[in-house]
Amino acid sequence: MSAQVNKVLSKMKPVCNVVKSNSHILTTVLFCILALAFFPIELLVRTNIKNDVMMRIKSLLLLNPIGRIFIFLLFVCLYANKDIMNMILLIYFIVALNSRY
Repeated sequence: MSAQVNKVLSKMKPVCNVVKSNSHILTTVLFCILALAFFPIELLVRTNIKNDVMMRIKSLLLLNPIGRIFIFLLFVCLYANKDIMNMILLIYFIVALNSRY
C-alpha cells in the first residue's frame, strides 16, 4: 500500500481493531440478514415481515448519510484487516438491499 493509504489507515487503527475483534459477530449478522432476504417467508406466512425489516435496514444504512459513512468505514476496516469473507458478505448485502427493496 502507498504511504498515504497507510497514513489514513493508521489513524483508523483503533476502529479497525474493534471490527477485527468482532468479526465473527459481523459474519453471523450479515449471514442472518442475507438468509432473511432470500428465504421465501411470504410463502409460509401471510404477513410481509421480510419486506418491512429489509426496508427498515435499507432506510437506516443506505438512505441515511450517517449509515453510508458507517458502511464506508466498515468496508475500509475490513480492507485494512484483510477480512475478505466479510467484505464479500458486505458487498452482497448492499447489492441485495439495492436490488430487491
